[in-house]
Amino acid sequence: MEMRELRKRKGLSQQEVSKILGVDQKTYSNYENGKTKPNFEVLQKISKLFSCSIDDLVGNKKSTDNNVSTDQLDIINRIRALDLTPVECARLDGYIDAIVMKRQEKQKQRINNLISDINNSEDT
Repeated sequence: MEMRELRKRKGLSQQEVSKILGVDQKTYSNYENGKTKPNFEVLQKISKLFSCSIDDLVGNKKSTDNNVSTDQLDIINRIRALDLTPVECARLDGYIDAIVMKRQEKQKQRINNLISDINNSEDT
């Protein structure tokens, strides 16, 4: 994910980020624009600030899983940026469980309806 997008999601200006990182604003602007690359120490600070891995920052792909959509990756990155507490993680996990259970119930209902349709068509 691009640093500009990560910065904007945090609601920070380039000047604010550069101050946090201890670099000149122009230097940070060059990082975002790809004109220069931050050293490892600065990459670590950026990674911590934006709650993402250094691999994500430099564009290394850990997985070649093509089954993950950009929307799903966006959600994952948004969750990372939230820096959730354990209680918030548990709540989010519960919400995800509720979505899964609702989908399973809908799937069961579809299967039961198909079985019913097949049984009814055999009777006629």
